[in-house]
Amino acid sequence: MTTPAKLRGVSDLREFFRTNQRPIYFVSPTAFNLLGIDRWVREFRYVCHCHFAGTPVLPLQAQPVRREPFKLA
Repeated sequence: MTTPAKLRGVSDLREFFRTNQRPIYFVSPTAFNLLGIDRWVREFRYVCHCHFAGTPVLPLQAQPVRREPFKLA
């Protein structure tokens, strides 16, 4: 097993998440505090769960959105 490269700064951290291939799941009753992170972190998935009147509701998962690659003008 190889040792992963060390992240040495914000640019390394951004590159790591931008090129990420492994799904990252965020499970929470609300995705409000991380809205928009899926634009920066590749393969990021929100999984929202909640209870309504004491009855659990089935988990919902946001569908992936296809976006064009960012290009500088």
